[in-house]
Amino acid sequence: MRKGLVVVGLTAIVVGSIGYLRLMDEALPEPAGAGTPRAVSPTGHDTAAETSPPSVPAANAAPGGLLETQRLLRRHDFEALRRLVEAKQARLEQDVRWEDELGQAVAAFDVADPALTPLLDAWVVAQPDAWAPRLARARHRLAVAWERRGSKWAKDTSEEQVAGMRESLDEAIGDAREALRHNPKLTEAYRTLIKAAMGRGDPQACVRLAELGLAVAPASLRVRSALAVCLLPRWGGSYDAVAALAREAQKYAGQNPALAALLGFVDWDRGCIARNDKKYDEAAALFTRALAAGEHAYFYYDRADTYLRQKRYTEALADVARLLAMAPEDPGVLLTRAWILVGLERYQDALADVQVMSEFDPTSDRLARFRQQQAETALSQAYQLLEMTKDVEGAIARYTWAIQMSPANAEALYWRGRAYIRKDDRVHALADFEAAIRLDPRHFESYRNVDWLLAQRGDWDGVIAHWTRYIDLEPLNGQAYLERGGAYHRKGDQRAALADADKACGLGAPRACELIGRGSATR
Repeated sequence: MRKGLVVVGLTAIVVGSIGYLRLMDEALPEPAGAGTPRAVSPTGHDTAAETSPPSVPAANAAPGGLLETQRLLRRHDFEALRRLVEAKQARLEQDVRWEDELGQAVAAFDVADPALTPLLDAWVVAQPDAWAPRLARARHRLAVAWERRGSKWAKDTSEEQVAGMRESLDEAIGDAREALRHNPKLTEAYRTLIKAAMGRGDPQACVRLAELGLAVAPASLRVRSALAVCLLPRWGGSYDAVAALAREAQKYAGQNPALAALLGFVDWDRGCIARNDKKYDEAAALFTRALAAGEHAYFYYDRADTYLRQKRYTEALADVARLLAMAPEDPGVLLTRAWILVGLERYQDALADVQVMSEFDPTSDRLARFRQQQAETALSQAYQLLEMTKDVEGAIARYTWAIQMSPANAEALYWRGRAYIRKDDRVHALADFEAAIRLDPRHFESYRNVDWLLAQRGDWDGVIAHWTRYIDLEPLNGQAYLERGGAYHRKGDQRAALADADKACGLGAPRACELIGRGSATR
């Protein structure tokens, strides 16, 4: 009887604030699962992060964190995964205050990395009667849906993109419904369905789905917070509806004190708008007021982001520390911390966060943009240090950071090699030039520097071998023949030297023609 009152009460309060409730075109999912809900799609301010980068050293995973959970999937340890997820659901059913634990566990699959798709498919096949793989795949498919849509405004989004998004949303909804069929108490499945409904801008569907979720867990914050985001004006709702939802929730605050945070959602959203309008002081004040109502990851995340934009790094770092205590290894939070640490010039600390993100979500566009921006900035700074201020050590440090951000950047390796030559560190210089050549086998200047370094120790065979490799790729480069001819000459093979000089002259190398004219192929 009490659960029925929850459903009726929520509908009356929220509908009264919205002004109407349009019935869905199709039947909504019941816990036992009958019919298919109309597909609806998300976006929200969840703290999960939004091109496979070059490989980086294995990251240190936090015990029980997202990365460790995802590694179980990548190792095909499906039984361990099932036990882990089911244990968190069992704890939630005993006390709803533990619901974030389950949310964090399934967030391990909330990425669009295509490498996860066949692994999740295999898990579903391996355990067809388990709800855990279905819920995990639903979260993954939700992320895929938004990847397929893209991040541009609706007017700049093609019909093909929208169709792809809807297809993935339908698949996510199907998995969430199937998970509910196996376990009707899965509030996380209802949250997934609400987030799907939100993306189609259907707040009425969000309400109906929340009713079902709250029928099994009346004191759930995660169900209500998903609904609160769906009811924001940007998704077709209103602040009155969000405020009404927050007030209604407080009757369950004795069971779940975290529900107080809902009272801060209107201030939080207004803070997001102010921040996007670059009214940073106003935004920070609104986020702080939201936090006065109750702690929530959204509030800390967006205040930290605002502080970052203001270069208030110490305050931003404090908010991020609290966030990571609430949601260890959240990729969006880690990326924010990486930006903060870069601002504090703590590059190696930032690298640790980048390594975790790179393994957890190698397809993240946000991570790719961070890497690219950092690599480009570091290369520019390093060149200034090397050529203008003659700070060789400083230049090497910046080139090293550029390489860590972009390991496949042959130019960064080449320039660090040049800096090592300035330092007279020939061993590291040679290693960098050879690494640049492995990445870009046609990087001519790296060959020239390898030539010079090997020549210093009289390794003419090594010089010849390098230029032969280059000529195999670029047989019309006259300068390459001239360089190899010089090595043959130093080695004492004058016939080969003259042949290369003749070839170089024929390919338009003036110096080679001069040498032939004098009957010599000396360098």
